[in-house]
Parts: sequence; C-alpha cells; structure tokens
Amino acid sequence: MPEGIVITGAKSGLGRFLYENLGGLGVTRSTVDADLAKLELAGADVIIHCAFNRLWGGDALSMYGYVKDNVLLSSALAGVPHEKFIYLSSIEVYPKNNALHSEAESLGMGAVNGLYGAAKLMSEAIVAQASPNHVILRAAGLLGGYSRRNTVMKLMTDHEPELTLTPDSSINCVLYEDVLSFIKEAIKRDEKGIFNLASSANATVEEIAAFFGKRPRYGSWRYDAGMIDNLKARAITGGFQDTSMDALSRFASEGAVR
Repeated sequence: MPEGIVITGAKSGLGRFLYENLGGLGVTRSTVDADLAKLELAGADVIIHCAFNRLWGGDALSMYGYVKDNVLLSSALAGVPHEKFIYLSSIEVYPKNNALHSEAESLGMGAVNGLYGAAKLMSEAIVAQASPNHVILRAAGLLGGYSRRNTVMKLMTDHEPELTLTPDSSINCVLYEDVLSFIKEAIKRDEKGIFNLASSANATVEEIAAFFGKRPRYGSWRYDAGMIDNLKARAITGGFQDTSMDALSRFASEGAVR
C-alpha cells in the first residue's frame, strides 16, 4: 500500500506546519534513510518536499554534505514511485535585476545569485524531469509559527533588534496558512507546473520596523526580493492578493510566534 501524503522537513518550519495540518508520513533528517527505503518499495500518493539544509561550512570539503542533503535528496525522493510531487523552491532562483519575474521565464544557472538559489534551481530541474505530475512552488519569505529567526522575526520579537540588512532592503512575505491553502487546492484540482507564491507587493525593512514600533541597528547588506509576478498563483487561491505588509499584519494579529 502506498503512503498517502509524504512531507519532508517535518521537524521544523513550513514542513512541520504542513505535517501538523495534513498528516501522512513526516520525514525528518533522522528518519530519511529508513523512510526512503520504505517508500522505494511502497511508493506515495503525494510527496511534498520542504526539507532544505542551509548549513554549509563555506569550503570545498563541506560542499558534498550540502549537495547530498539538498540536491541529491531531491533526486532520491523524485525517484520514489508517486502520483504527484510538490517541491518547495524559492524566488531566489530569479536573477536580481529590475525585471518582473514570471514562471515562464527561462532561467540560467549563471544568473542565480548565491548557492541557495542554485541548489533550488538544480532540484527544480530534477523534479521536473523525473515527475510528469509536478508542482514547483517558488515561495517568497515564509512566515508562520515555526519561522526561523530572520529579519522579520527579530523585528517582531527583539527589544533592540540588530540586523544585517539595510533599511531600504525589500522583503516579500507570505504566510504558512496561505501556502497550505494553495497546496490543498493544487492537489484537489490536480494542478501542474510552476507557481510563484509571493505577496502582491514588497515591504522595506524600514517599513516593517515602523510597523512593529522598533528602532533597530541596521546592517550594511542590501537585499532586494525583486518584482515577482503572482497572477498564476492568485488564479488558484486568493491568499496572495495581499501585500507583504498585509501578511505581516495578519501574522502579528494572530500571535503566530512559537
């Protein structure tokens, strides 16, 4: 008997949130080898691949572990017999320029800014090749009860936030619950292809600080989320019509920090 829903990264972040709300088999770093062996025999109805190991020592010796935990894991999961494969990618696969980025854009590895985006783009290619029924979610910054301590979380929770970003850095935020709603609808409607899960407008770090009434110590790194076309995702669910500030307001009002 195949597993119904398989969710990787079930111990933290979005993967944990999806596992708590969708159930199924939750795959973690400590169970992945045993789970893969089981799944290779039994198969799965839907695989939702959220797991990603951001840790990299910055040197060539630690590169294999980074590739193994991310790109090679995507390849192993895509080889499991399944009906549908949903991969959590990122808007970081898009080049950092002044263009509006849509799912139809042809992307080259040379234009990707950083190892994280490159690893995501490689995994996208693996999933698209291995699974005829795939959904690739190019998500913006994720906000939910299990969010890591990023800039938004520091501004929300710290009394005197110390940031690495400049005040004019731009961020795009989406809520866990909106990603969950999209995934449910994508499974129900048997959607296929690539979708940008991003809010309709970015917010600057300075705007977010003002919203939370904070006066942070800013850093020197300027980040720009870029312009992301979310019309395709909005046609499936309405959650991405909000701006990033709308999403932040909802997040704060729901007291979602854990």
